[in-house]
Amino acid sequence: MARAETTIEHILQDLADLKREVRELKTYVDERLRQLEAKMDARFSALETSMRTECRLLWAANFALAGMLAKGFHWI
Repeated sequence: MARAETTIEHILQDLADLKREVRELKTYVDERLRQLEAKMDARFSALETSMRTECRLLWAANFALAGMLAKGFHWI
């Protein structure tokens, strides 16, 4: 009987250790995900700004090309 109680105590202690380790791992993973999310937000923001600039340049190039075509075909 004493041996079974000792075994149960060891199992309960191991279970408590595992729970603590899982909590620590969860905290670590949550923190890393927050850091990753912040980094991704910053990069997407920079990408959005860059894409907006590129879109404006493409529109300007399209209008310039349309003007050149109109001038070439003597539409204007």
